[in-house]
Amino acid sequence: ISVHHHHRYPGLRHMMPILRRWRDHLHQNGCDLVLATTLREPLSRLVSLISYNQIPIITFRDYVRGFWESQVRYLLYNFCSSHPQGVNPPAECDAAYKSRVHPDSSEIEEVLGYLSEFDLVMRTEDMADFLAVSEQKTGWGSYHVNSTTGHVNKSKRRYNITEDMQKLMIDNLQDDYKLWEKALER
Repeated sequence: ISVHHHHRYPGLRHMMPILRRWRDHLHQNGCDLVLATTLREPLSRLVSLISYNQIPIITFRDYVRGFWESQVRYLLYNFCSSHPQGVNPPAECDAAYKSRVHPDSSEIEEVLGYLSEFDLVMRTEDMADFLAVSEQKTGWGSYHVNSTTGHVNKSKRRYNITEDMQKLMIDNLQDDYKLWEKALER
């Protein structure tokens, strides 16, 4: 069984209890639930979001200073207000996600706790290794993604990011870097 954690779905705070029940139920029936995810390097993720959301250069600094869509918050809450029919995340999930407060250390530790229950946590930079290990753990064969563009969901930058802009981004991504480093230590 594969679960794809993507946009418009509650985060791990809501989904982990469900995934645990699925894992237990499947195990009782002789099957395995293999949980796998990839983490993205924080700076490249933010650059991608800036491009994807088409943030104008005039609002770049305000966007970065007020950046609240961290990877920590994404994994923990995702988009709580938008979810599939029949999935009702707790009300505090939506309020917590929409608050523009940076995640605190307890939220980082909570995400790390959830990730420790995954069978495989890797980085996007290691995608070839991720696919090889995934194939090994699941027994699935390799597959080829047909793409006429040679990439998936690649957004074009509207302007060059200077060293000063990059420093501002890194300064505002410290929570994600803590998650990144701690998750990859495990």
